[in-house]
Amino acid sequence: MSEITKKALADSLKSLMKKKPIDKITIREITEECGLSRMTFYYHFEDIYSLVEWATLQDLDYLNSRYLNSGTSVEEIKAVFRYFIENKDFFENVRYSMGREILVKHLYNLFNDYIYLRLAEYIGNKNLSDDDKKYITDVCKNIYAGAMLEWFWNNMPDDYDKLVNRLYLTVPGIIESMVSSLESD
Repeated sequence: MSEITKKALADSLKSLMKKKPIDKITIREITEECGLSRMTFYYHFEDIYSLVEWATLQDLDYLNSRYLNSGTSVEEIKAVFRYFIENKDFFENVRYSMGREILVKHLYNLFNDYIYLRLAEYIGNKNLSDDDKKYITDVCKNIYAGAMLEWFWNNMPDDYDKLVNRLYLTVPGIIESMVSSLESD
C-alpha cells in the first residue's frame, strides 16, 4: 500500500508540474489532486523535494530495469533519451527547481551501473584491479552522463540520434584502450 500511495502522490505532482513550476506547487495541491491527506504526505515524505527525489529515482530505476539491463543495443540508450522527452514537463521542472541536483546525482548513478555492467564484456579474462575497474567506470559514466546533461540543458532537442550513435560507437573504444593501458601498467 505504501508504494501505491507514494506513486499516487508522485503522479499528482507530475500532473501539477504540467501546469506550473514546482516552486509554486503546494503540498495541499498535491494531496487534493490525489485525494489523500496532508498527514499521509508527511508520513511518506519530508517535503516536496523528497517526493521529487523519490519520483526521479522511480523513473531512473524504471529506465535501468527496462532498457539498460536488457542488452547492449544502441536502442537502449535512445530509449532513455525518448523517455526524457516523453516526460519533459517533469524533468524540465526538476531542472529549474532546487531539485536539479537530485536529477544530476541519480543520472550519474544510472550510467555508473550501465557502464559497470558493460565493462565486464570488455574485460573478459584480463586482470584488472577493482580500483582500475572503478576508474574506467567513472570516466565512462562521466562521458555518458555529461553528454546527456548537455543535451538536457539544451532543452532536449529531438535530434539526439547522432549523439547517441557517437556515444555508442566511441565509448567501447575508450574502454578497450583504458583496459589495455591499465593492464600493461
